[in-house]
Amino acid sequence: MLTVTDDLSFLDENTTLVTALGYEALGEFGIPERRYFRKNNCAGKHTHQIHAFQVDSPHITRFLAFRDYLIAHPAVACEYDMPSISLQQCSPRTSETTSIAKIPSFTTSTRILGAMEKGLIT
Repeated sequence: MLTVTDDLSFLDENTTLVTALGYEALGEFGIPERRYFRKNNCAGKHTHQIHAFQVDSPHITRFLAFRDYLIAHPAVACEYDMPSISLQQCSPRTSETTSIAKIPSFTTSTRILGAMEKGLIT
C-alpha cells in the first residue's frame, strides 16, 4: 500500500498507532524520506506493507510507475516475485534471508526503473 502525508513528522510521532495494528515500523528502510511498515502473518510471512511518503516526494511517481509496469507485464511481475515464492520454502526465515533472496528482485526493479526514467520502456 502506498500512502501520502502532508507531514512525515506527524507520522513519526504517531508510529505507535500503526504498530498497534500489528505493523512493524522500519523507518526509511533504504529509501530516503520514506516510512516503511510491514505486517507478518503467524508464520512470519509478509502479508501487508505500507510505504508512506511526503506529498511532494518523487518516489511516489516511481512507485506508481513500477506498479503500472508490473501490471502491464505479467511475466516480469512473476520474475520479480520469484525470490519471495522460493523464500517461502526457506527455514528459518529471517530478515537477512529475505534481503538476500530479494537481491534479484531489487536488481530487476532497479533495471526497470532506470529504463523507464530514460524513456527506453513504458
